[in-house]
Amino acid sequence: MIRRPTPAHFDMVLLFGVIAFVIGAARIGAFFPPSAVLTAFEVAALIAIPYPLLRLVADFTTVHRGLLRIVELGLAVSVLTAIVFGSGIPPMVALALVLYFAAVSAYCAVRFIGAARRTQGVSRRRFEAISLGSVLLGGDLLAAGLAPFLPEPVRSIVSAAAQLAGLGSAVAFYLGFAPPLVVKRAWQSPELHAFLSRSARLTRLPTTDAIVRELEGAAAAATGASATIGLWDEDRGVLRFM
Repeated sequence: MIRRPTPAHFDMVLLFGVIAFVIGAARIGAFFPPSAVLTAFEVAALIAIPYPLLRLVADFTTVHRGLLRIVELGLAVSVLTAIVFGSGIPPMVALALVLYFAAVSAYCAVRFIGAARRTQGVSRRRFEAISLGSVLLGGDLLAAGLAPFLPEPVRSIVSAAAQLAGLGSAVAFYLGFAPPLVVKRAWQSPELHAFLSRSARLTRLPTTDAIVRELEGAAAAATGASATIGLWDEDRGVLRFM
């Protein structure tokens, strides 16, 4: 990743960087008197989270360029609003920002769910984790934005649920974008065991091509990527792909 960064790597760093800033600013702000400037930047960063997430959707699938421009315009308006009003954003304006945030997060979740259905193995589980993180992220801010409009007993419950959703989204994004090795191996185990259970019948397949196709399918299922096996052609001195 460091030696050969891709746009997806940059967008991952951007997403986690913005999330880290929001969390860090909230923790640091607890030790100092309230600051309108810090609050404004914290709110602006929070509102900006869906944009790198949408860019990641574009990295892994496709996103219409017009939609990207619309979201960028919404991001600019939202950040400007957060800077101008700080923590004193009018309730209806705050609700509009929350709905914008939730709508973009929901779109990202739907696209990642679609990507998960088109893949298999580790890639499928990673997309599923990312889609869950997108849903929890949208639910987090939606609950936080609706809390001021709710009666006090319900407000406390919703606020607590929002915090849990925020924590869950961070964990889901971590598992989806940078899963630890032990998690990747656990995700690969079902496909690996399934292949081993079928390996005894490989010798009973009628042709070499059929055996190669079975091996390619098993490798693709275990890794979540396309797999192609080449056979060495001794007479021609080249690798022959099916």
